[in-house]
Amino acid sequence: MSSELDSLSRSLMLVQDQSPLQTIEVKAQVVRMVEIAKELEDFLHGLIPRRPHGGKGKLREYVAELISGSEKERQLAAIMTRMAHARGELLVRISSVHVGLTGGLSDGFQVAFAVLSETNAKVNEVLGLNLILAERLRNRELQCAEPGFVTLEESDVVALGLNGIRPSSHSGPSDGPSAIPTENLKWHKVEVMGKSRIFTGNMGISDSDMAPEVKASITDSKFGDGLRLTVGHIGVQSAESFNQHFWED
Repeated sequence: MSSELDSLSRSLMLVQDQSPLQTIEVKAQVVRMVEIAKELEDFLHGLIPRRPHGGKGKLREYVAELISGSEKERQLAAIMTRMAHARGELLVRISSVHVGLTGGLSDGFQVAFAVLSETNAKVNEVLGLNLILAERLRNRELQCAEPGFVTLEESDVVALGLNGIRPSSHSGPSDGPSAIPTENLKWHKVEVMGKSRIFTGNMGISDSDMAPEVKASITDSKFGDGLRLTVGHIGVQSAESFNQHFWED
């Protein structure tokens, strides 16, 4: 349990120290993780009133005896599983942050390469993964259109989902692109241990046919046993059942 809590602490400190990572999506997931941490704290605190006297050694023995093979053990495992899932989702959201990105479709996108590189180095140091944008622009610092900035090529804009449209998989040579927004999850060389649960999409939407298509690309990555990965949208009627069964062991 100590290793999981250490990972949690490092992840939260990273977001706190790196302001470019503090997007709405990342902040929302941090709040979720703090809620689970508080739940864990309350659970462990509930064991204290009945502890015997006799110092830390006796306390450790008592807690181990109390938890082992009991309902408390299952409760603790459920909390730690939710913690692992929440951290996995945080990694997804952090890796998707476009640090240093400026501009738009009309005048083009540019990336402050030094800002991106500095933030990515810290993310890699703490989490062991790279930002999607940093992976895309690897070794392009010599292509700066102006000092310190890299201009995104058209292929970059499409790959990063910044154009808001995707080529239609049903179109012929003369057809134009389909104006369907896309949302991408792109992981490369990511390692997440434990029974990971990864969901990418929208939960509880009323009309999935009208929602943007969700696409995921995960390459050269390692996950623990029991990985569950869902890419897509979950409707209102299915959301409750999905949440009850997807996250459990």
